[in-house]
Amino acid sequence: MHLATHFFVSWLLADVVAENDRERCILTFSGILPDIDILPATLMGFSGRSQTIIDVYQKYHHVLAHNFTAALILSAAVLLLTRRKYKTALWAFIIFHLHLLFDLLGSAGPDGSIWAINYLYPFSQTPLEFNGQWALNAWPNIIITLALMAFTIYQAKRKGYSPISMISKKADRIFVETISNRFKR
Repeated sequence: MHLATHFFVSWLLADVVAENDRERCILTFSGILPDIDILPATLMGFSGRSQTIIDVYQKYHHVLAHNFTAALILSAAVLLLTRRKYKTALWAFIIFHLHLLFDLLGSAGPDGSIWAINYLYPFSQTPLEFNGQWALNAWPNIIITLALMAFTIYQAKRKGYSPISMISKKADRIFVETISNRFKR
């Protein structure tokens, strides 16, 4: 699925289980961390070699950070970074795996090619795949993302903060005031 979809579902779940802003930020990051394996292709993009970018992306995305090993490393890091160590690490592990599940459901290519995940990498190259996977640009992904965005806005109005709070409290306050004024009862 799209990075935005992963972000919104991670934020919404983190908002329910986190005890404070720091935990919420860490847990949200846990849900988008598997897509960090796009960085090699992104860095190559600055060199102007577009075909190389596509090759690197195809070779490494869903490999380097879409696996059990990455989930364990993330969970260990969360143990070191949080106050409620085990509980937060468990939620980070769950949210990370939610990302993998969503990718298995809706990350097929526009040509119908299935995008597998090497879940046991680096110990095994055996891919994990779902033959019913819908395309990345298919209507289920669009509907899910729009619904998550709408619910995030609803929650921001209801709770008084949004994902923008992870970047800037002032910008978040302006955003929440704007949507509150726009969607008055």
